[in-house]
Amino acid sequence: MGEESYLLPNDQAELSIPLIINPLPENTSLKYKLIHNGTGALVEEKEFVAEPGVLDLKLDLKKLELKIYELVMVFVTDGDEDELFSIDLKIFDPYDNKPPLPPANVSVTPNPGKVVLSWQVPDYSPDDEDIPSEYIIYRSTQEDFEPNDEKNKVGTVAGIEKVGELLTYEDNLLGGTYYYIIASVDISGNYAYSEKVSITIEGKPAPVISSESKELFVDEEPILQWEYLIGVSEYIIQISGDESFSSIFKEYSVHPSATSLAITDELEPEKWYWRIKANFSDGTFSDFSVPYSFFYLLTEEESNQISYLVIKPEIFNPRASDLKIEVVLNDDPLTEHTWSF
Repeated sequence: MGEESYLLPNDQAELSIPLIINPLPENTSLKYKLIHNGTGALVEEKEFVAEPGVLDLKLDLKKLELKIYELVMVFVTDGDEDELFSIDLKIFDPYDNKPPLPPANVSVTPNPGKVVLSWQVPDYSPDDEDIPSEYIIYRSTQEDFEPNDEKNKVGTVAGIEKVGELLTYEDNLLGGTYYYIIASVDISGNYAYSEKVSITIEGKPAPVISSESKELFVDEEPILQWEYLIGVSEYIIQISGDESFSSIFKEYSVHPSATSLAITDELEPEKWYWRIKANFSDGTFSDFSVPYSFFYLLTEEESNQISYLVIKPEIFNPRASDLKIEVVLNDDPLTEHTWSF
């Protein structure tokens, strides 16, 4: 999949990509490749020698079918290719409002520590229906939940074009009853929903974390959210600086009617982990949920005190494998992050 995604209507599917070209090594050229995402087939490629400066790469995509394509730009040196970047191109019909077929033969089965949701690519007619370009997984502990509610969205799976092909999605869950609906989504953004399926896992259910709280980047009070559970006497929330929770920074007892908690304690600007469990009125309790993280960032006032920013390595180019950034506050190293790409 590409690093970015572009939606392009089929009646004006033109793309202009400005590229800043530095002097290239000897025997090095540029090449773009257009690949069909559903089949992996190469649709088009072109190799060219680029002079230093700004290159405006223009692509006329109006001849393409209503599909998802990946545009890959590569360096070519003595026949060897080195990827520079890639983007997804979604060619759609802005006047298409006909939904695709829903997923076929949806089922959910337990596995140790998880459940596996499976379905098949529907038997569509290319002349009459669109093949789903992706599938969206919705889950809730409430049977009457609405699948189009964003907080119930737990994952997506890319569509493929082989009719009858089995697709799966794994979900890490603890005890309780869970309900699922899968949506087929075509390239034009039309939806079709599957029948609801459910599964019961033995043991008391842990609270389900809301999708908005699965990974947060905040510079003020973090707000942790979860779904409401019936029969709870209190929720216990723990915060730690490490994912294993070998040491607990803070533990909170939360009222059973609550579904969110604002963290007002002073936190260092770094990555934190949180988890939640439920104590029930009958004296039983759930396991802790799977840990999720949030990044507590510098406030605007604190960020104004940053003395300098050190970027490593000393030589950075598009072929580097890691970028390390160290933030220094008042001459003291504050935090360090490494991005790999």
